[in-house]
Amino acid sequence: MVKHLAALATEEIETWDDSQIGVGDPWCDEINAAIATCDIALLLISRHFLSSKFLLEFELPLLQQRQRQGVRLIPLIVSPCQWTQIPWIAALQAWPKDGSPLSGMSHHKAEAALSNLTREIADLLLPRLTKTAEAPAAVSVFISYSHDSDRHRARVLALSERLRADGIQTDLDRYVNGTPPEGWPRWMLNRVDRADRVLLVCTQTYYRRFRGHEEPGKGKGVDWEGAIITQALYDARSRTTRFIPVLFDPADQSYVPEPVRGQSFYCLDSEPGYQALYDTLLGQAGVEPGSVGEPRRRPRPRAASLAFGDTAVSGRLSPAARIWQEKLEFLRQQEAICSDPAQRFTLKKQIEEAEAKLADLS
Repeated sequence: MVKHLAALATEEIETWDDSQIGVGDPWCDEINAAIATCDIALLLISRHFLSSKFLLEFELPLLQQRQRQGVRLIPLIVSPCQWTQIPWIAALQAWPKDGSPLSGMSHHKAEAALSNLTREIADLLLPRLTKTAEAPAAVSVFISYSHDSDRHRARVLALSERLRADGIQTDLDRYVNGTPPEGWPRWMLNRVDRADRVLLVCTQTYYRRFRGHEEPGKGKGVDWEGAIITQALYDARSRTTRFIPVLFDPADQSYVPEPVRGQSFYCLDSEPGYQALYDTLLGQAGVEPGSVGEPRRRPRPRAASLAFGDTAVSGRLSPAARIWQEKLEFLRQQEAICSDPAQRFTLKKQIEEAEAKLADLS
């Protein structure tokens, strides 16, 4: 299948599978990044797929979440297995369309099936790529907040309008005319699911309701959104940057809910604060790193080996140095047995001269 898909590279369609993970790369992070950016996920269905604990517990929750955001999941039936007994797989149109496994086909028929699937994938992606090249899709943002006061509601609405004026598609409960057709609980669930980013406007009231600590009958909207967001973080094992805490007052930093305290928060009390959030939403924050040049290599300095001034190492000295080494040893022996102060002074001077000469020769 990878070889068939390689033909789409000329159409600017990129393919990815876990064989592209490099040595030393974080396995889970690489897979999470691939799932987060894909347009189509091809599932190779076999008994091994259905029994893989890693697939069932890590990859599939992320894929199902991306499916709710519009990613197309295509089951490719590789070998016989009970895939029709898995409701969420059985609900998808598989390939081959009659559900026949590739392993039961002749080589020619299997190759034809893979070729036809490649054409189907190209037909699905090429119009989307053309549309993207013509006009990049706007980033969609859902704003989760509590109705603390009229003033707070007005600030949230003003933030939403500013983002919309700056090209960000925002969803806010105040844009709904009356009650949404699907009802408020499902409206909130759908908006969180489909948004590229979710802003959490953190205040003391928001925190209390997010945690489910509000008195009965009050703040049910944030209570419900808090449960949805917490579940989404749990499903993603916290490996997501979709949920962004924002503040209007720096004093509200302590009211950022625990599940998102590992994310950067943005204080919207100034234009630079808003610009920092805006750049993050558009993926243009930080500094673009320069290209990496060629390293300037040089040899590492070498250290001299340990040596002592005795005959045990004299074999490594030059002939001239060995002569001075022998003279130095003789002078030291004479100094050791000499008792005349004048002669000892003369010997000491000769020893110093011999040591200096030997050091030069060494």
